[in-house]
Amino acid sequence: MKNAFTFTFPGTTTGLAAAVLTPNPTVACSIAVQVVLTSTGTVQILGSVDGTNTVALLATNLADGTTTASITASGIYRVDATGLRTLQPNVTANGSGVSITASQVDG
Repeated sequence: MKNAFTFTFPGTTTGLAAAVLTPNPTVACSIAVQVVLTSTGTVQILGSVDGTNTVALLATNLADGTTTASITASGIYRVDATGLRTLQPNVTANGSGVSITASQVDG
């Protein structure tokens, strides 16, 4: 079980992160995600129940309570991960660098 990671997309790199978070399936949990965009970018947090097929999950911005499936601003977000087998960031646009740090929060 891997319940924390940091991954950086340098330059204008896009795509799925090599880092995959595997939440503890035996507890109700959420994932705290900090996104730092050097300039512009779009990040989706993809989740899977079967470990193969993924969907973009809603992320709640902890600063203002808004939700989105496409993160376009630096900030700290919360994603419900209860029952999910994997979570993986996907960067679909990158102006000049994206850093993503995520960790599981039980309860």
